[in-house]
Amino acid sequence: MTIKKTAKRSIIAVALILIAAAGAFASGAADMPAASGTMDVQVIQSGEFTDLYVSGIEQLAINQGDEASIVISGDTELMKAVDITNDAGYLSIVADSRHALDLDVEITVPELNGMMLCSETVATLGAWDTEADLSVILDDDSVLNTAAVLTADSLHLFNKGGLGGTLNIDVQKLEVESDAGALVFTGTAVETSADVDLNAELNMNGLAVQEGYIIAANDGVVTADFPGVSSVSITSFQDASVSIDMNGAIQAFAYGDSSISADGDIAARQTIAADDASVSVG
Repeated sequence: MTIKKTAKRSIIAVALILIAAAGAFASGAADMPAASGTMDVQVIQSGEFTDLYVSGIEQLAINQGDEASIVISGDTELMKAVDITNDAGYLSIVADSRHALDLDVEITVPELNGMMLCSETVATLGAWDTEADLSVILDDDSVLNTAAVLTADSLHLFNKGGLGGTLNIDVQKLEVESDAGALVFTGTAVETSADVDLNAELNMNGLAVQEGYIIAANDGVVTADFPGVSSVSITSFQDASVSIDMNGAIQAFAYGDSSISADGDIAARQTIAADDASVSVG
């Protein structure tokens, strides 16, 4: 297996390539290749990259290391269905199959600016320590978990169709937008902004947050237990529900048929319950 390298392209061009690749998996990809029964391990020198797109890989490990590389383990016939391209620092690994391939892919890279996981990809992020920002997009039943603490200046996670994941983080700023699946965050996120929609679930029990902004809509569900002292603003709409245990100050505004429930040592509060909504602050 060899890696393809192309000339540098604009950010917009690369985004269009990734969107097209995701669509190809859903509509034009082949059926699952027949396994040969012959196993192999291939080490691929990928060249430098800072952005990652992975589609259709059942077991993906992402680790931080001094040099960029890719190791693929599994059936030789399944390996042939994987296309790897380095587009001026944008690495894409795409399986030509309607379902995720039973392959082990281990990626090592010094730094990442962003990653997009699609098409049933299940990824595990190893110990990660960076002073930069990291952006993650989950789509089409993909999953991201952490095996150790993810340390970064800021983390932006957009779950637009993934199954979710469990992440242990240490960041100054966390931004979450989710309209699918279930996400769990533990650790520390000094400033947290969460926007939960549709049937998404967000669990932040044990996440240390000093300043939080939560919006929940439709059937979104948010549960949180913030240790320490926090200042939190919550707005809910439609049939969403937010349940939080915290100490500090809260603003809770509920509309439609939504509900907000807050317990703990809450010294200051401002609440609105409009329509058929309910707000309970202990």
